[in-house]
Amino acid sequence: MAHLTLKQLEIFIAVADCLSISKAARTLHLTQPAVSQQIHKIELYSGIVLFDQIGKKIYLSEDGRKLLQIAKNVTEQVELFKITYKNKNNNIQGKLKIGVGAPLQALIFKLINKFMHRFPSVNFEFLDGDRKTQLENINENKVDCCLIVHQENKIYLLNEKIIDLPMTFIISPQHHLNGKNNVTTEMLANETFIICEEGTANYHQLNELFNKLSNKPPKLMLIKDQNAVKHAVMANIGISILPSYMLQLEIKNNLLIPVIIDECAKPVTAAYWVQHVDKKNSPLIRTFKNFLFNELKEDNEKYSLSSNIASEIYLDEKLNA
Repeated sequence: MAHLTLKQLEIFIAVADCLSISKAARTLHLTQPAVSQQIHKIELYSGIVLFDQIGKKIYLSEDGRKLLQIAKNVTEQVELFKITYKNKNNNIQGKLKIGVGAPLQALIFKLINKFMHRFPSVNFEFLDGDRKTQLENINENKVDCCLIVHQENKIYLLNEKIIDLPMTFIISPQHHLNGKNNVTTEMLANETFIICEEGTANYHQLNELFNKLSNKPPKLMLIKDQNAVKHAVMANIGISILPSYMLQLEIKNNLLIPVIIDECAKPVTAAYWVQHVDKKNSPLIRTFKNFLFNELKEDNEKYSLSSNIASEIYLDEKLNA
């Protein structure tokens, strides 16, 4: 076999999804021997074993899982190519229902604006709410997907990382730690921390910090809305941490002060595309998904670096003062 074909990749994806040659054959309207033959050809071409057979059941091998991700990326790119050039007059239309977490809104809305200019017949509906509400919307099929910060490990959810996001510890300009160049965990023992709901990047990062403290902080304030967290910190209620991207304006204007904690020098999280594992993506959803991933893949380094520019400039000025 000189090369892999798109059809063979589609057959492989079907078998991987069904974990059954016979079920995949029925789905593809092919005979079982025809499907088995194509899987065998892929293995001969690639030199890897795609499936392990235990008894009467088959399971994806480790190499098979790697090839599956590649195969899905290839077929999605081909689909996007077909849709884009088949619809040169922007005939793609419909409505996308998505949830966008507060830390991602500034980033994602800019890209949605670009997408809408490319496909003016597409409408968007945004369902907001806290993290729990977003996940309920996915489970109840009220949204096509949610874009959230920090991975959500639930068996009914598909998580695909979009972009890495640095995070920044923040305090008020009036906070007594303002101007301290080397903040240690010992200096945080009696501080108040503003924490978001369980599952958020804020929650995980603060709990990692708490594990490094000799004593648990005496006071925690729970605020679910992450935009409200910024206002609480500005009011000098306590210390918190948020994705750097959503703090640029406040840090630039000295409304919030970035703090580097020695034991947590470069905290980082990631943004994820999250949808129900059983969700069948329409051509419109696939078009938007591929657009989003391609835009952020190309600009990943720029976004990751620019998100911390304001913090770095501020801290450099402090250190050189």
